Amino acid sequence: MHEILNDQEIEKICHLLECDQVELKSLFDDSKKINESSKTVYQKIMKILQNGANVREATLLGIICGYSQGFDEAKEKIEEEMKNRLFNAFKNSNRNQ
Repeated sequence: MHEILNDQEIEKICHLLECDQVELKSLFDDSKKINESSKTVYQKIMKILQNGANVREATLLGIICGYSQGFDEAKEKIEEEMKNRLFNAFKNSNRNQ
């Protein structure tokens, strides 16, 4: 939770959702489970709706899932680029020998 929100934002969101930090952390944990178990946007939306969250909670879950999905996609892209660069560097070093 603290990875994407500072203390002031956490306090404001808790006030907005009328929850405490434990309940907010539970929403973050739920979003992590949703992201790990659902591959498509449709599946994620269905899981959020099945959780029975109110509109505000569902909105927050959607934002967190989107944030996490973007992070995961960027991480995969960076890893793939690094693999390609290492492979190309290795291939070029073998040619020069």
